[in-house]
Amino acid sequence: MNDESRPKASTGTFRVRGVSRDLHRAARLRAVSQGTTLRRVLLEALQAYGAGTWTPAEKPSATS
Repeated sequence: MNDESRPKASTGTFRVRGVSRDLHRAARLRAVSQGTTLRRVLLEALQAYGAGTWTPAEKPSATS
C-alpha cells in the first residue's frame, strides 16, 4: 500500500452523541473516585477494543 492510498490518521478528537448529562457526570465522578480521568478511561477502552481484548456485550433483542 503506497502513501497515497493509505487512510489519513484521524485528529484524535471524538464527539459522542447521545450521552446524557447524568451518564457523563456519573462516569466522570467514578473516574475521579478511582484516581483517573474520563479521558483515560475512554482511551483504555478504545485501546482494548482495537486490540481485540474487549468486546461490548450484545444488546438483548426486542423479542427476548
